[in-house]
Amino acid sequence: MRKIGRIIGRSDDMLKVKGVIVFPSQIEDIIAATKGTVKEAWQIYVDKERTTIGTMCIAIEAERSSDRPTEQIVSDIKREVRARLGMSVEVECLQEGTLPRYEAKATRVLHRAERT
Repeated sequence: MRKIGRIIGRSDDMLKVKGVIVFPSQIEDIIAATKGTVKEAWQIYVDKERTTIGTMCIAIEAERSSDRPTEQIVSDIKREVRARLGMSVEVECLQEGTLPRYEAKATRVLHRAERT
């Protein structure tokens, strides 16, 4: 009998990007494990192509107190996403305080057209 694997996330949170199933919680785990990032400040921007999501960009914030170069933080996140999810993504590193903070449930996934 086959064992059921660990539950990754809710199906209504799931994204399908170029055939790869991605849960925001997977991205959150990668960001939380990366030194120099603000753990609670990140968003995913997606561009839709007909029926599937074509591209995905992860926006993160670098800690002001971090001595790590932003290029290294971006490189680490890209490498981890590639290793864990098997896909390439764009990563945009912003200054601390740039991304919105949420009181209730955070809106983590936005379509590029919704981006301000």
